[in-house]
Amino acid sequence: MACCYHVHSDTLTRIDPNYTNQIQQYASFNGWPCGDKGHPAEIIYDQYFTLGDGSLLVFIEIPDYLCSSNSFMPVLVDNEGNWQYGQIMEGVPSLFSVSPDGTYWLTTQWSIEGSYPLFFKSFNGIHWFYMGLPDGRDVDCCSEYIAKVCKTESHLYLSFEGERTKHYQTKMPQFDWQEIPENNIPTSTCLNKQLSNTPTDKGKWIKNTDESLNEVRFVQNGPQGTTIVVLPYRVRML
Repeated sequence: MACCYHVHSDTLTRIDPNYTNQIQQYASFNGWPCGDKGHPAEIIYDQYFTLGDGSLLVFIEIPDYLCSSNSFMPVLVDNEGNWQYGQIMEGVPSLFSVSPDGTYWLTTQWSIEGSYPLFFKSFNGIHWFYMGLPDGRDVDCCSEYIAKVCKTESHLYLSFEGERTKHYQTKMPQFDWQEIPENNIPTSTCLNKQLSNTPTDKGKWIKNTDESLNEVRFVQNGPQGTTIVVLPYRVRML
């Protein structure tokens, strides 16, 4: 009698060394380095997500500001261990959401002595487009944040917080921002869903760190086996 069985296999894949070198170069020579030549700088992997198709999206935060981060590189790895790399972007990722049509929305905060927001959209999580923000907001002289992103069928809404709170809307695809009262934001009909890296669902990626091996590993257990993605825990200043 014939017997059917499933073949389980593990896939281990590592970041392209050229991109590790790029991160190391950026951390060493852009902004304020994390120490002198040879000093170890920890890379930050707090922002990672399991996308709808099971792929891993990591916003690799680069230690380019006194061992903290003010820039990041988006990296996407699918279930078969294939990598895609995006360009280094400004700020620290803040709000990350996706619309039903697959459009991703991302806010970041660029912070040194003050803080100001940036706003991006993407159709694949790797290639990001800068989105213009309302002019003349006068929310705060020094520290301003985007607190809410709401995308409906026809409009996009943003809420800003600082010394003052302000709200804006624009009809898509135009970007003609208009200030509105908060109660004009149709919160109950927002279509974009906030993404988090909480690994509670089956098939989500789990992060493990091994300082002794200088490795951060993202592990996904799937029906056909385990996929392991390996990145450097730290780089040394050049």
